[in-house]
Amino acid sequence: MEIRNTIPEVVHIQRKRRESGNFSLEFIFNDVREKLHSRFRFKLLIASRTSDGIWNRLLNIFQVFNNQGQINHVTGGYSLCDLSLEKA
Repeated sequence: MEIRNTIPEVVHIQRKRRESGNFSLEFIFNDVREKLHSRFRFKLLIASRTSDGIWNRLLNIFQVFNNQGQINHVTGGYSLCDLSLEKA
């Protein structure tokens, strides 16, 4: 049995920040990435569009589908993008 000594990749998926600001805990994940950087390889994926309207949401879902990693974590109130993630 081979034991791999690899650091898993975690993709943090975040909505695009609105000009008026988002009221969420997304900023806490900056601290999480900083504190756990020696145990995980983090990739921050920020949606290219705000989640206004069906078209922008569909484009964001497609973006998430094309950029998922070994471990995916949707941060904040952006759970619609869960629809595009592969199930473990």
